[in-house]
Amino acid sequence: MFQEKSRTMKMKLLFLLAAALCMNTGRAQINLIGAAVNQESGKIDLVKWQALEPGSIEVFPTALDGYLLTTSAFNAYNSHYYLNGIIDQSNTLLGFDSQTNTLSYNAFSAFSNISEIDMSTGLIYTLTSDTEGFIYVEEFNIEAGTDTIIGAIAEPGLMGLVVDAIGFNSNDGVLYYVGPDGNSNYCLFAIAVRSEVFSFEKTILNLPSPFGNITSVQYDNVSNTIFAMNATFDEMGNYTGNYIVDIDGLSGEVSNRGLLAGFPYYLAGSSSYDQNTGNMMVVAFDTAFIQQMIVFSTRTNSFVTGFVPDNVSEIVCDNARFAQNTYITGTAKTAADQSLSIYPNPAHNAFWLSLDSAEDGPLHLSIIDAGGRCVHNEHLNGQQHYNIDVSELQPGFYLVNMVSQQKTLSSKLIIK
Repeated sequence: MFQEKSRTMKMKLLFLLAAALCMNTGRAQINLIGAAVNQESGKIDLVKWQALEPGSIEVFPTALDGYLLTTSAFNAYNSHYYLNGIIDQSNTLLGFDSQTNTLSYNAFSAFSNISEIDMSTGLIYTLTSDTEGFIYVEEFNIEAGTDTIIGAIAEPGLMGLVVDAIGFNSNDGVLYYVGPDGNSNYCLFAIAVRSEVFSFEKTILNLPSPFGNITSVQYDNVSNTIFAMNATFDEMGNYTGNYIVDIDGLSGEVSNRGLLAGFPYYLAGSSSYDQNTGNMMVVAFDTAFIQQMIVFSTRTNSFVTGFVPDNVSEIVCDNARFAQNTYITGTAKTAADQSLSIYPNPAHNAFWLSLDSAEDGPLHLSIIDAGGRCVHNEHLNGQQHYNIDVSELQPGFYLVNMVSQQKTLSSKLIIK
């Protein structure tokens, strides 16, 4: 029932689905935030940068002496990065406004390593467990200062919860958690946190390999898909590889999207997801133990690797612009009011692409085939009309995406 989406939300998010760029030939700006130990002061610095761009680093010193592992989260509703930190041996919740670059400290200490945020409301949800086998679902509102247990799930025999295995569907208000239940079955828990009456669904997962460990759970609010990373092992317990997977919330089927070949080690607390481009990021170490960032496109099922700041963990993706356009201001263009025209359509060897007005700044054009693969990719010069050569494309149905710094536009294309 939680997988059913309204027609209105589908139309509202259609233009964002088209924002998937071809990572092998072009790269969109992906804003990241993380934490690192300052080697001189011993305190914790916050680091802002754009994925794979070494020249984009900004560093902001904090008063933290340390932080608790995998407790970072980004509240796209108010542009705040949160980290459960330590000052003078006391817990504090660090808040960092990524728009103004200002720091704040809050006494709230219930923020755990199993927390997620509804980007459409700004509410924080945390899972905890006890020795009796109960999973408690807690809702926290930082602005109002309220902290409420909204429900509990009984799982007798539960041995604890898995960290970094939680994602949030902001379209429907569903909190997803992946981990063993009380009978050691690997399950997906779908918790409807906005319902007046607390409810949840539990689905046993069907893993591609009988020996796997799922972490880095992310929810794509454009395609309404659960993504994760699955470490696989053979019968002897030997590591065999790490895969990006998607999880079907209804059937529990877990499907491999791509093998992260060449990277046997991964940094905990380093996974993040960019809602605008559909890229999942994680920090990994190759066989020579050289640290790199993996940027995996869930649209093309391929990845590129490159720069990541030294010693940075607790990495999140700044999805504030996505939340602002999609849930807060309602300025996102729908399929009905796009200002992108294509003619002739159907096209043969070429077509004209026309905008209502010339765009300031660079434009990026990508064409996606019916299988979700990027088959054409180029940068444009900010004019109003363009002639696009598609003589290399096969007849069929395509989606044309035009991405600027301010917006993303999409239109259907048929090639005959």
